[in-house]
Amino acid sequence: MKLAQRKNGSYSASPWSPLLDVDHFFDRFFDAPCGEGEPSLTKLTPPLDLSETDKEVIIRSEIPGVSPDELEITVDGDVLTLTGEKKRETKAKDITHYYVERQFGSFHRQLQLPSSVDPESVTADYKDGVLTLTAPKKETATPKKIAIKSNN
Repeated sequence: MKLAQRKNGSYSASPWSPLLDVDHFFDRFFDAPCGEGEPSLTKLTPPLDLSETDKEVIIRSEIPGVSPDELEITVDGDVLTLTGEKKRETKAKDITHYYVERQFGSFHRQLQLPSSVDPESVTADYKDGVLTLTAPKKETATPKKIAIKSNN
């Protein structure tokens, strides 16, 4: 089982521990967006879904309100990096905001690709605010049976 790192730097065997940690819960609660001004003190982080078929790894990320021209996707070795910025609309001077929940700002996500992926063949598609990255798997060599020599 993979260890989950807590905010204080300690590790826990449960992937749910950060959600159950009271300190972490209250930190997230007080960082929640509300009122006028900056929507949130938390970092804008687009959510990712990672799935796999026999032939490819698929990464999907919801990034509504960001045009493909404002996204940068790079692959360096086995690390895929997604950066961009969700820009705030300009404020009209005669509008009073009572509640602002949407988040704006720059983001930077990195994901280590499995060793089975061909990093040179990653493709990207963007439709309806969802970025889909497709990473084909490398052609694998046919398994070779190794003969065992006996000295008997």
